[in-house]
Amino acid sequence: MRVNSAVQREVDKANDHSLSEKLLALKEISPKWFERLFGKRKNLPLPLSPVWFKWYFELDSPSKCVIGEAYGYSSSYEYTCKECDRLGWSFGKSFFLRSQERLEDDVNQFVDHWNAMHLG
Repeated sequence: MRVNSAVQREVDKANDHSLSEKLLALKEISPKWFERLFGKRKNLPLPLSPVWFKWYFELDSPSKCVIGEAYGYSSSYEYTCKECDRLGWSFGKSFFLRSQERLEDDVNQFVDHWNAMHLG
């Protein structure tokens, strides 16, 4: 697992006001998905549970997934940003595989990409 995980970055960002004024974290970019993946719940929903199905199908929907939320619940990124499109599909695969490590890696890649290419 990466030393600087997405969750740790959220904590670091909250403590470093100079950084927090410049870069966004997943909590600001996609707050609903941040809460779902890293909020109160400590584990992903059980496979095939109603919550699992709901989240899985939302992650499979370009306008409702993590990336879609960042774009204001739009799927426009599918045509305008290949990296956002790739990451959107990666989130769904990581969730399907129930890999917290892969999800954290997806978050790190997405947050870095968003801040580098779409911030401002």
